[in-house]
Amino acid sequence: MTTPELRPLSLGELLDRTFGYYRQHFWLFMGIMALPQVLNVALALALQMVQPTPVSPTPSADPAMVLKQLGPTLVASFLFLIVFLVASLLIYAVALGATTHALSEVHLGRTASVSSAYQSLRGKIWRLFGLVFLFIFIAVGVYVLVSGATILLGGIVGIGLGIVMGRGPLLVFVLTGLVILLLLAGVTLGAVFLLRYAVAVPALVLEDIGIGQAMKRSASLTKGYRGQVFMIGTLMYVITLVVAVVFQAPFFVASVLLGFKLLMPLWLRIPYAITAGAGGALAGPFLMIALALAYYDTRVRKEGFDLQLMMAALDGTSPGGAPATAIPPVTS
Repeated sequence: MTTPELRPLSLGELLDRTFGYYRQHFWLFMGIMALPQVLNVALALALQMVQPTPVSPTPSADPAMVLKQLGPTLVASFLFLIVFLVASLLIYAVALGATTHALSEVHLGRTASVSSAYQSLRGKIWRLFGLVFLFIFIAVGVYVLVSGATILLGGIVGIGLGIVMGRGPLLVFVLTGLVILLLLAGVTLGAVFLLRYAVAVPALVLEDIGIGQAMKRSASLTKGYRGQVFMIGTLMYVITLVVAVVFQAPFFVASVLLGFKLLMPLWLRIPYAITAGAGGALAGPFLMIALALAYYDTRVRKEGFDLQLMMAALDGTSPGGAPATAIPPVTS
């Protein structure tokens, strides 16, 4: 094993290494993302099969009869959608963990493969799933609380201002401004949460720790570093969005041009799901590669991980004397 040259990276250097590793090990990262995307596409196609065909209402149509006809299909679609979302979340969590491990091996000068990346997750999959589920649960919870607060406070203020000022443009202007401020506050809270725990997945996978410990590690490592994490996440999100548009937009355009306003026909939904999976496999590794590099960068800056690695190379051990699969933090 060659000892890598680790040092604090500027934002530009970190992004350059992200794209460099992706380009140099393209088939490794594509291979890791291919398996979960194939499973996702299979689930998506199964979901497409049970989606109801839109019924065009007519003046003589009986709403109760239409609902009775569509009821079983709608219930089945809803239940399958729940299964699809849970399965997709589990698949995505595993892919994140495998990508993190592969990047770690490459970054530390070791040999990585698709099989070894997935094998490294033994005993960690359910913790990964729990961590990703917790992220989504808290994010949705913040959104629901902010939305509820917006509606409640908007109603109270609207009633109060309506009593004082009466109805008019000023009331509408004040309520609109209030809603916008509350929604911005919700977005800000969500962003702070995501930035605080941005390197929790690398910490869990590479240090083999629990969910709570991984979140604490991430909060500690990203302190004073969150502006850089924000820039990393924003750029990677833009890249993912662009890839999604390139792969999926043609099918939306075709659907609109052909007059399918409510739902794509099945013959369009199938290639749409397949190309969406291809786009996900292509763009999926970027964010995790960048966050894993950010994890190492924060450790170099705050814990002298580069010095640990140099000392470990001298006596033939991994940092802290731990196995190569686990890279524990410095304890003070």
